Amino acid sequence: MRIALVALCAAMLPLFGMHSSHADQEPEAPCPIAGCVRAGNGALLVGDVENTPGGRIALNEPDPTHQWRLVNTCLTQDPVIGGCTIQAPCPAPPDRIVGRFLVQNRLIANGPNAPWVDDGIDCVDITEIEPVVTPAMVQAEFEKLPLPLGEISLQPSDGVVLVNVGAIFYTTQEATASYDVDIIGQAVHIDAFITDYAWHVGDGSPDVHGRGAPYPDKSTLHVYTAPGGVQVTLTLTWDATYTVDGGPVTPVLDTTTTDSPPVALTVVEAESILVDSFD
Repeated sequence: MRIALVALCAAMLPLFGMHSSHADQEPEAPCPIAGCVRAGNGALLVGDVENTPGGRIALNEPDPTHQWRLVNTCLTQDPVIGGCTIQAPCPAPPDRIVGRFLVQNRLIANGPNAPWVDDGIDCVDITEIEPVVTPAMVQAEFEKLPLPLGEISLQPSDGVVLVNVGAIFYTTQEATASYDVDIIGQAVHIDAFITDYAWHVGDGSPDVHGRGAPYPDKSTLHVYTAPGGVQVTLTLTWDATYTVDGGPVTPVLDTTTTDSPPVALTVVEAESILVDSFD
């Protein structure tokens, strides 16, 4: 019976995306309750929980009046460690996944911060529940993408700039990039695009913003007022939209940035040269 419960908990963990709150501590703290197993802690959001003659079933189709979630029963036993006492496994046909959960709901009309109300600890059939790709999952994946760092181009191209004359910065970096990633078994397509170009000019002056272009464009011109060596870098701000399995286009939660490798510039003063006059 103990083996069956551990196997069921292991099968359900990917649905919760959860782990023991002490997973990175060695050695792990012992279970505080005699004869316990670990199943982590977390809650599974579902559309609805329906009462049927064969027991309670979790559904994807949303309840129009209530939000529903299934809480790992280990949370109710020990909210800090995540340990729980061994309970009898829930009976289930061979082709169904059934687990024991604390069922909770709350009124949608009361807003997103409404308290959850307990609706009993029961065996619930979760076979129909499909893992949902959340915006937070996509955001985490977006921030890990190998987005371009940005290629820096300069004028003068030799990297030597005259005091009080200035340098022009620009990039030929493509402004968009697309990626296909897998998140919990679902195909996610991410279209990223640059929303800001910030040039760090290296002399303590405020950043210069803009994509820039070669001369005669001067939109990203910066004039250095003192000689010396400086390092120029480019920070790109990326935004994105995504689709899940070809569904509707959705914006990501937040932007992310990339930083180019530095490019060295030498700022010099022009030398005055005396020449003979010609009569």
